[in-house]
Amino acid sequence: MRTKTFIHTDASYFELMQIRILEGLSPQEGIEKYGSPFYINENYARWMNIQPEDIGRMTKKELSPEMNPNAENILAGIFENMPTNSLQETIMAQEVTLHDAGSSVLAKIGNYLQIRLYPDKRKETIEEIERIWREMFDGQRFTYLDMHQMFMDRNKEVMQLSNTLNKYSIIALILTCFGLFGISWYAVRQRTREIAIRKVHGASTLSIVWLLNRPFFIQVAIAYVIAMPIAWWLMQYWLEQFVERTDSSLIHFLIPLVIVGIVSCITVSVHTLLAAKTNPMESLKTE
Repeated sequence: MRTKTFIHTDASYFELMQIRILEGLSPQEGIEKYGSPFYINENYARWMNIQPEDIGRMTKKELSPEMNPNAENILAGIFENMPTNSLQETIMAQEVTLHDAGSSVLAKIGNYLQIRLYPDKRKETIEEIERIWREMFDGQRFTYLDMHQMFMDRNKEVMQLSNTLNKYSIIALILTCFGLFGISWYAVRQRTREIAIRKVHGASTLSIVWLLNRPFFIQVAIAYVIAMPIAWWLMQYWLEQFVERTDSSLIHFLIPLVIVGIVSCITVSVHTLLAAKTNPMESLKTE
């Protein structure tokens, strides 16, 4: 049997942790109908071959008799996988049993109090909770753990690499803009006489803009065709380290092409428009 985690809590747990119920009843409906129902995550349902029709009929005893030989809790739903450890580890089987908020069961087995804090009142709230804690438990030590920070620490290397890649991507985009600016300015300057002659012979500004933009579009397309297979291979290689991962789609490769295409078009067009609006006679005299 795979590693399994057990959680006993009340109906507010799923809303607090922002976990979606994929199949079955809402937490409050489950408590009202079954008293102390339990929910399992996607992976647990898949490993145990639990079907939607089993919801409302299967008990803990039937699901895992070796662990729950006498438990008659009813399965009330299936919730989405909740990563709690490293993103490079398989999300374990998770079982959440719900009880009424005033249940004596929670008072006996409850070890943790999970609270979602408002960011702007975080410090004051923690201090107030600690004060109440010490009053209730005669000065016992209060321990506070930030679940989000714990999760980020467990994925520190992945997050650092992700941040590094994002920064390099921004730098690469900025350098691309500067490079296109310089190349387009040089290209237009080299063809100032040609632009003037075309204007004299009746060429429209739009046709001149397209004339100078076309080589850049062709070069961007060639670069894209070369870079796309390499980027796809690198992305697949990186994603293989994650057990639970997203699939790459065409949109991930089209967005960079669109961004570079727009930047190229704007950069080249601005220089071209400035050159095209210049008096052709002045350009010819300069040349």
